Amino acid sequence: MQSGYANSTIATKLNIVRIFYNAVQTHGLIASNPTAKVKAPKDRKDPAARITFLEAEELKFLLDRIQSQLDKAKTNKQRLLLMRDRILIGIMSLEGCRTAEMHQLKVSDIMRQGIKTGLQVSAKRASRIVPLTENLVLWLDEYLQIRRKVLRRKIKSQDYVFVSLSNNSKSQQLSRRSIRAIVDRYLVECNLKHTDGRTLSAHSLRHTAGTLALRTGSDLRQVQDLLGHADPRTTSIYAHVGDRWEHNPGVSIEEKLDLS
Repeated sequence: MQSGYANSTIATKLNIVRIFYNAVQTHGLIASNPTAKVKAPKDRKDPAARITFLEAEELKFLLDRIQSQLDKAKTNKQRLLLMRDRILIGIMSLEGCRTAEMHQLKVSDIMRQGIKTGLQVSAKRASRIVPLTENLVLWLDEYLQIRRKVLRRKIKSQDYVFVSLSNNSKSQQLSRRSIRAIVDRYLVECNLKHTDGRTLSAHSLRHTAGTLALRTGSDLRQVQDLLGHADPRTTSIYAHVGDRWEHNPGVSIEEKLDLS
């Protein structure tokens, strides 16, 4: 393979080639899979080092920023745009939903069971129901209500929840690129996009949900279900991130040695 690729990229490419040859072998076109015994290089990077997230205070600042702009909005169209962005970023940062899941979300995916409301989301060939907090339910209902008023059209079950409000693509499905751009815009406005040793993205909101959930007392299984991880080892990375900074064994050793 071409040099210069990261080990994780090589492993992904090798897996794709291996799947291709498995299919070819299954159809009897080749006798054996030439990639069967090829081992991918191990990724020597610390998995936790790739996790970028907002601290609780930063997330509050981000959401408060949107709320402040919403309070000052002078037209219903401005309010609609800010309400859309508020619920979008709220769901991604508090419930850990992926950009692709928000892109694909339809009105019919809003699940209501009595006073409880959740979202049926799908990504990576798996689906799950994400329960919404009371605030998120309120924000979602407010957004849909004003959307009907501003766009002057009834919202149907097959409609997408997050739609474009630009003149060229009004009411059309919000693209994944647009969702990333929306998140980036607010991160830049709040001076959170680039900080020392850290660059945040839309996917960082998912990391934020996982990290903060474990920090505030949710158990590993609950967070695994929330994020839709098939393997609990994936979820455990968030626990490792929190433990590294919050429970440094070196502090205990230092206190024992009375180095102060």
